Amino acid sequence: MPRILVAEDEEILRDILAEELVDSGFEVIMAENGQQALELAKQNSPDLILSDFSMPVMDGAELVKALQQEGSGLSTVPVIMLTAMSDKRTELTLRSAGAINFLKKPCDFKILIAAINSQLGLHKNIQKHFRDRVNEFFVLQSENNADVDKDEFLTDLAGRHQRFLKLASLPRKLTPFLEEAHFRFQSPKEASSVAVFLSHGFEDPETAGIGLVELFYNAIEHGNLGIDFGLKTKLLADGIWHQEIERRLHSSPFNQRWVTVDYRKKDGQALVVISDEGEGFDWKPFLEGGIQQSEERHGRGIAIAVNMAFKELSYNEIGNSVTILG
Repeated sequence: MPRILVAEDEEILRDILAEELVDSGFEVIMAENGQQALELAKQNSPDLILSDFSMPVMDGAELVKALQQEGSGLSTVPVIMLTAMSDKRTELTLRSAGAINFLKKPCDFKILIAAINSQLGLHKNIQKHFRDRVNEFFVLQSENNADVDKDEFLTDLAGRHQRFLKLASLPRKLTPFLEEAHFRFQSPKEASSVAVFLSHGFEDPETAGIGLVELFYNAIEHGNLGIDFGLKTKLLADGIWHQEIERRLHSSPFNQRWVTVDYRKKDGQALVVISDEGEGFDWKPFLEGGIQQSEERHGRGIAIAVNMAFKELSYNEIGNSVTILG
């Protein structure tokens, strides 16, 4: 179970974050300020730190600087910063401190979880690469390869490992250089990671991220898994929504279906085509009804995408492919 350290001075918000994170399968440690977070990080080795920017005693930027000066692996722990301020000066302060990943408060919790999972996944992959390379060294040593210098190899590997970890937290810098890409996924967790990555190809990453998550989830749940609006309402009311998603993801014929996402730049703007392998649906009422289409706790994904996230959105005739322009 991944361990998340939450640094937030507002008690109510801290408790809400902790509750949501626990419900999403994370172990949570809570701190009231940056100084307390630093001490708890030394004691508990978190997998990721979620920190507020404005805090007493030690703020978020100072916390990031302090972590980078620490040993024991703390300098490479991913940090996601939450801030209510969105001015350029705040952004410069955060970036100068080394806080590359930050979200504006209040943030959509789906986007927050997606960002956390994305960072944890990247960090895990890089750690695996590091271990594989160390194992490779010992294999070479066991074969008595005289050309392999132990100290030089491990020093070089450690340096590259640090650089890889820094690159892992730079999707917002790298995605704008992306001209064309193809993705495919099956689960909501996989969809969230793709959404976080692609959101940085849009002018407003946070809003685009919300829209992408909603459309990706629709493609999985209502498209590939064949769950209609009425059934979802009942599953939510019965408290078995997540269990049914998992069951269908591992059952035939649903486990053979994929969501595909094609991304390219068109006249400097992001163009994304999202396709599923479901039977489609009648999308016209959702586009015509706007954000008030549904008063249920679900069913607003398309309306959010249309009204908030993207400049243009259009479906194919049967409704199993949607094209968006950012």
